[in-house]
Amino acid sequence: MSNATQENLARVSEFASDFLGEDRHELVAKLAYEHWEARGRPLGSPEIDWLVAEKALYEWLLARGVVSKSSGEGPSMEGALYE
Repeated sequence: MSNATQENLARVSEFASDFLGEDRHELVAKLAYEHWEARGRPLGSPEIDWLVAEKALYEWLLARGVVSKSSGEGPSMEGALYE
């Protein structure tokens, strides 16, 4: 596991302790904001921060067995968004 992935999982863990009591959109928004701050608050490209937050949450859920990778034959959402 890369250092970036480990850092993302650690950051998600900070916010996701009350994941069941929180709206997924709100959680991703908090993570995206944290990522934006970590990048030095640059102007423009908020989708970069949002997609990084989505991926971090997805990896966190995978690591805890809450979701599993799709085994379907068609393109997966993960592949469409993160690869």
